Amino acid sequence: LIGNNPIAFQSGISQFKGNGANVKNNGLDLVVNSRNLKGKVGWRTSLLFNYNTNKVTSYLIKGTSNSNIVNNTNPLEGFPISPVFSFPSSGLDNTGAPQGVLNGLVSKDYTKLLNQLDIKQLKYHGSLTPSYFGSLNNIFAYRNFELSVNLIYKFDYSFRRTNTFTGSNYGTGGNTVFNLSDYHKRWQKPGDELTTRVPALIYPESSLKNSFYRN
Repeated sequence: LIGNNPIAFQSGISQFKGNGANVKNNGLDLVVNSRNLKGKVGWRTSLLFNYNTNKVTSYLIKGTSNSNIVNNTNPLEGFPISPVFSFPSSGLDNTGAPQGVLNGLVSKDYTKLLNQLDIKQLKYHGSLTPSYFGSLNNIFAYRNFELSVNLIYKFDYSFRRTNTFTGSNYGTGGNTVFNLSDYHKRWQKPGDELTTRVPALIYPESSLKNSFYRN
């Protein structure tokens, strides 16, 4: 498994990216083909089923902060190759600022929330890679013409939404902040914290607050 690995400081660098972790995979591939109709009108079906799970069994470099773990910077022992973690949320305060959980208490200390190293302070959602995926393909034929209808599926995985409004006055990915879908759901007045989790628009922006809320 490719990851950042420690190297002697005499080399001029402290780590390199290479094969330095072990991973265990378990899975199954299954393909079933059938010919349902044969003749002037033909109909064939192909079902693909794939199941795969993986777990990192050893890795020399440990995490440096919860922020690195959430952003999947390096492999993490005991979890899938691409785990999805998040900072637990306590909603918004009465100014529209996002709140987290630090040692069981509501907190807005974004520096500590991001930089501490304690995986127990994070919420694990699952793997970014689907455990189940495949397709169902039907091919209908009439003389020299064919019509193929392919359905793909994937189950049992987690992902984090992108291009969310974080309270910053800047857009992401080339979008202006007003085009982000969450912008109109933002906190605007006291009491909104009871009905929305989208933070207030603030200026100047806080990169730590944005990073915490985005993750």
